[in-house]
Amino acid sequence: MAPELISNICKRPLMYVPDMKYLYVAMFIHGLDCGKDEILLREFTKFLEKKLDYSTAMLWFNLIEEIFDNRNPGRCEEKGEGVEKEKIELLKHLLDEFYSNRDALKFVLR
Repeated sequence: MAPELISNICKRPLMYVPDMKYLYVAMFIHGLDCGKDEILLREFTKFLEKKLDYSTAMLWFNLIEEIFDNRNPGRCEEKGEGVEKEKIELLKHLLDEFYSNRDALKFVLR
């Protein structure tokens, strides 16, 4: 699995999951990563913690919701396809930023 596949999942989530829900997309990606011994997203949580400026025991998919809520106070709890799409777009943006970082790529290409 390459970063391009993860990007494609975020671009066209309904090709991979039954509904346009952020957690479905995140769990699908998480499952793929677990199948690869977590090499693709191993450092992603640390990357997100730096964005939030604190350490936590939360997993990466929860941290993205935290970042979304920080940027859009109160919207994380809203229901609807619009909010779900925004969370998926944020996931894609943060993954693209993570993979564009040369330090992150060395972990992926090992």
